Amino acid sequence: MPANTGIIPPYTARPDKLAPGASYNPIPQQIAPIWEDNVAVDLVIVVSPTFVHEPLARVPKERVVADETAFKIGDTGDKRVIDAEFDVPKEVQNNGTLWGHYYIGKTGSTLDPSVAGYDPGNAYHFIRPLTQYIAKKKTKKTKNLLSAADEEEEIDEEDTIQGPITKSYYHPNFTMSFVPNTGVMSYPNMHPAARQFTHIESTGARDASGQNGWYYPVFFVNTFWQLRAHMQELNSTVTRLPIHIDLNNQANWLYSIIASVDEGQKATARASAMGGPLPPGGGDGSEFEMIKEVLLDTNIYLLSTTVIVSIFHMLFEMLAFKSDIVSFARRQLCRMVTNWSSHISATRRITLVFPSAPSLGTCLCKPLSFYIFSITMRTLAG
Repeated sequence: MPANTGIIPPYTARPDKLAPGASYNPIPQQIAPIWEDNVAVDLVIVVSPTFVHEPLARVPKERVVADETAFKIGDTGDKRVIDAEFDVPKEVQNNGTLWGHYYIGKTGSTLDPSVAGYDPGNAYHFIRPLTQYIAKKKTKKTKNLLSAADEEEEIDEEDTIQGPITKSYYHPNFTMSFVPNTGVMSYPNMHPAARQFTHIESTGARDASGQNGWYYPVFFVNTFWQLRAHMQELNSTVTRLPIHIDLNNQANWLYSIIASVDEGQKATARASAMGGPLPPGGGDGSEFEMIKEVLLDTNIYLLSTTVIVSIFHMLFEMLAFKSDIVSFARRQLCRMVTNWSSHISATRRITLVFPSAPSLGTCLCKPLSFYIFSITMRTLAG
């Protein structure tokens, strides 16, 4: 099935040169999928202490943590689980970055850019870090006066040392997803979180207008559920690490939400670690970490029951509050009716006192009634 390219021609039908009078824009304005929908791809993932590409033929076999073939983009039933282990490079042990090199191409195509016959129209390569730099925590030894044992307490290192102190942390679980049916996108207006996973065609090809280009399939490396509490600090004592990858397809709308929320939380945490200003009313990102930890560590049935009970509790509270308001209004009405009844009864009795002098009774009752009415209104208003 051909890709949804809109006004942009398919990549295979791209022009050899620009139209007369057109100018080349180094930043494409509109980008369309370079490959057709539901294409089968091969995937190779290599871990490395450097972001520099190494020929795949020279990479030790142990550092190739994934080698998948014929994965169907857009097929939600195609799910794969990858488990591997690798030795930690010396550079990573010394607070270096552990990089992941991703080689993706149509099934059967050459994936290594350094090999003759590599076609950038059928394959692409990009890198992403597999480790995160987080403000380090250290342990402070304290003594409990009620017991003889020494206790260790974790405190934030940035609270005791001037300036941010960061260390490299690693989480072994990754969810990696292809995002199908992304269609034509406006590249300059994309959310930064989504733009970092969108890779433009590497040769810089444009359509006849010189303004539009193409992009490779979106491959989302999801670190949303990597909690800080579950991460491991990398140092000289860590010599070997496991890696677990869940490979699947993910809906475009879900990818956009997760990527934007995750990037916003990480940006807030980085700003807090560097001592920068925090967003109004926001925290340093630890609150969101706690929410994710609750969602991961709590039994889903117990959590659902708690949510349902809380909703019913709020509903009953609203009904009780409404009942109190109605009861109060009824009491106010009853008091008003009782006051008017007593005032009318008193007025009638005064009238009966002067049966032989109706004019006198009338003269006395009118100002008295007005006085009683004014007192009643003040009472109700107060």
